[in-house]
Amino acid sequence: ATLTASLVREGQLWGLIACHHYSPRHLRCTLRAAADLLAEVASTRISAIENYAHAQVALMVRRLEQRLVEATSTEGDWRYALFRNPRTLLQPLEATGAALFCEGEVLVSGETPSTPELRALLAWVQAQQPVPVDEPFACASVGQANPALASLTPTASGVLAVRLSTNSPDWLMWFRKEQLQSVTWAGDPSKPMVANNPLELSPRRSFAAWSEIVRGTAVPWSSTELALARGIGVALVDIIVQVQAVRLLIAEHQLVQIRGAVAGSREPVLVANAEGRAVFANEALVSLRGAPVEKGS
Repeated sequence: ATLTASLVREGQLWGLIACHHYSPRHLRCTLRAAADLLAEVASTRISAIENYAHAQVALMVRRLEQRLVEATSTEGDWRYALFRNPRTLLQPLEATGAALFCEGEVLVSGETPSTPELRALLAWVQAQQPVPVDEPFACASVGQANPALASLTPTASGVLAVRLSTNSPDWLMWFRKEQLQSVTWAGDPSKPMVANNPLELSPRRSFAAWSEIVRGTAVPWSSTELALARGIGVALVDIIVQVQAVRLLIAEHQLVQIRGAVAGSREPVLVANAEGRAVFANEALVSLRGAPVEKGS
């Protein structure tokens, strides 16, 4: 006999309570109603717990953002501020390692694969680009999803990644090591069903407990951890934009100072950008050339 009760959260199926018995049982209507009521109470409690968890996630993200802003203002680089305290980065997500891919550099914390393996993992994660882009990518078994990355299993069997830029391959990733799991089923799942009609709910031929050892997987990432990773990613994107804006203002201020210093110089001066294109020419150069220097030439 089998009895199932649905756990529904915000109109979506969250899970099931499944009960089995070795002999036929006919439950009265009152017992079935009681089971439905218990499932409804459990669903309400699950919603309350998850809402509280999401509120805690928002608080943790705000605290992390504040620490990074303060550290960036004193150290000048948010990347090193982020990795200065590994516990702050790893513990909230119960990760065993982390890696930051930014501006062509790779920064790591905790237990991580080698740099070539990390770059191979990055290429694979980018190929699995989530939609929309700001959604985190999560996988509990990288080796099973991509056998070419099976060597990462000891240190990065599970990966959780958020993208930090749409214009460059900048990512922040968390890793989890392989964790052997002993799974006990209410019967061997490989055994045939009583009926082949998928619309009929029927027990398997045997309810003898059946166990298996699951290898090559890490502890799956929970919805709360996905929300936390998403929040950290959004916070870092905001910090990056602020840092880039400050750098641009500093660069413009320095350019104004340079122009003021060379404008009145008697020596001909030409200022060019990294591509070799003219940005500014003083009057001495214009007089020597006999014609104004066009920008970008």
